Amino acid sequence: MPERHATGDRSSPVGRFVRPEGACQQWLARLWCDVLCLPRVGSTDDFYALGGSPASAHRLIERVRGDLGIEITVADLDAAPTVRSLASAIDRGDFPPIPGTVKTLQTGTGTIPLFLLPGVRGHVSGLAELARALETDHTIYGLQPRGLDGTSPSHQTIHDMADHLIHAVRTVAPTGPYVLIGYSAGGIVAYEMAQRWRQAGDEVIFLAMLDAPAPGHSPQSKRILWHVKRLFKQSPRAAIAYGWQRLTSVFGRILRARRAAAPGGAPPVGSPLWRVQQSMTHFFNAMNQYAPQPSDTHVTLFTAEDGFKMDDPTLGWRDLARAGVEVVLIPGDHVQMMKRPGVERLAQEMRSRLTRAIASSNKP
Repeated sequence: MPERHATGDRSSPVGRFVRPEGACQQWLARLWCDVLCLPRVGSTDDFYALGGSPASAHRLIERVRGDLGIEITVADLDAAPTVRSLASAIDRGDFPPIPGTVKTLQTGTGTIPLFLLPGVRGHVSGLAELARALETDHTIYGLQPRGLDGTSPSHQTIHDMADHLIHAVRTVAPTGPYVLIGYSAGGIVAYEMAQRWRQAGDEVIFLAMLDAPAPGHSPQSKRILWHVKRLFKQSPRAAIAYGWQRLTSVFGRILRARRAAAPGGAPPVGSPLWRVQQSMTHFFNAMNQYAPQPSDTHVTLFTAEDGFKMDDPTLGWRDLARAGVEVVLIPGDHVQMMKRPGVERLAQEMRSRLTRAIASSNKP
């Protein structure tokens, strides 16, 4: 049995279910359901009484750090082990933002560092699991766009974001060759950074996209058509299950949006979750305005088997990367490929390609 921790806000998992209220409580409850493999979690349910262990507590805190970019530890969960108490501490601003643009995820003795970019929804600390799974002796850095620290405004364009991150990279690696790995929308920023470096005469020996569609590749109309086609390719039983899963997902998003629009439903202004939502809005606006240019770039695309490949397995990059696109399928969906066991397969496939790229570089 997990150790019990003292708190003034606790209930038994078999007690009365109290619906999570407010954006942060609802977000934390979904996170706990995912980490603990539970169908639902109430506002006053205790993490450890629900079956939480030291290992699952560590996973939960890594997810919170990765999504919100705040300095929070397992000890903070011990002190506030319910959804309500932890959400209150987060909304109050008890946990400061993780500072800095270039964050060291792993140190090593290799001569060529690796630079990882998160997606539109997260913080670079959410890439720590991939950094560990790569098992490389090269230093791995995460590049954090502005907006989550509560002090610097979000970038308005992809070009500004790329310029800012290139300047930050120069502080730790003044010259190439460079290795860039972008997850989801972070792949778009990585592409623009690679273009800038090539134009400046710097070598980019490895540009990897992790389930990152090219700009304009997956509009909503194409996604709906893709789901319909997939539905008709399955057996009747599987089609019913898949259709129900998609419906519950859509209605779940609608319900969460309605709750967020209700009085008290939105996160407090200036809170970590509010900063994430603002950063996402600016990022999406920047992507909608971005018009990438084709370049003599080679892209290695690691894409989820259960992802939005639609009619183009390269996710639109074949029209931009004139040096070619290598597509590597990874089990799972967009999220699962970044968690065990998917991230281990991803790291294995990436490690062999990284080794070849670094070996072919002129840098000793």
